[in-house]
Amino acid sequence: MGFGDLDVKVSASLVIFNNSPSQIERLLRSVEQSRLPIDLVVVDNSPSNCLASYFSNHTYRHFGNNIGFGAAHNQVIRTVCSDYHVIINPDVEFAAETVFNLIQPMVSDNGVVACVPLVRYPDGRLQRLNKLLPTPMNLFFRRFFPFLAKRLDFHYEMQWFKYDSEMPLPNASGCFLAARTALLKELDGFDERFFMYLEDTDLTRRLNRHGVVLFNPKAVITHEFGRSSYKFGKLFFIHIQSAIRYFNKWGWLFDFERRRINKSYFKRKID
Repeated sequence: MGFGDLDVKVSASLVIFNNSPSQIERLLRSVEQSRLPIDLVVVDNSPSNCLASYFSNHTYRHFGNNIGFGAAHNQVIRTVCSDYHVIINPDVEFAAETVFNLIQPMVSDNGVVACVPLVRYPDGRLQRLNKLLPTPMNLFFRRFFPFLAKRLDFHYEMQWFKYDSEMPLPNASGCFLAARTALLKELDGFDERFFMYLEDTDLTRRLNRHGVVLFNPKAVITHEFGRSSYKFGKLFFIHIQSAIRYFNKWGWLFDFERRRINKSYFKRKID
């Protein structure tokens, strides 16, 4: 199937907050070189609109205060008119064919409701962003006792998976996620109780109730991924707050849906 064979409209939302101009320039080169046109809408949560000039060819909205990652993307999701919508982080780059490859499984199969790409660091190393649904122990150990988390991480990060084939995912990263726009609207986008962190895990769970969230290795992006919440500071405490809200919503010890879903992936590992 050639690039001209997809007669679809693709929108995308980008949320920025005091990002560097060089980072913005790299991302915009990717967007503008995409062989499948992308209708990009930018929400700027920065205190000033000093980055506005970079988006003269795109829709730009400046709020003047940080309303949160999910809430800012929702401002776009609720208003766009498209077939598929891509949630994009500012710290990513991608090739011309990436968005086409990401969208194609949803065009081909009505049961696929969202897709995520293979993600690499700028030096080419693989980022293991495909995960099982987290337990409180997963998140607690990863932040406070990383040396004890390694054994849990083997299963939680699905380290047995080679990232060389398509796979339905229980927990997908929101750094570059494409989904059916109508379904995102139906779900009212992200749960805005999450200012940052775990909002993508929550969204993936809700998307999965309507179809398959698919990992597609044919679509590849580069992601800087600073892991800044692992340092003690404001973002660290926001992450802890989000974790509490997530487990309050879905269950701490007695999340039976999590148990059923994660158990099914243990069977995949054995098979």
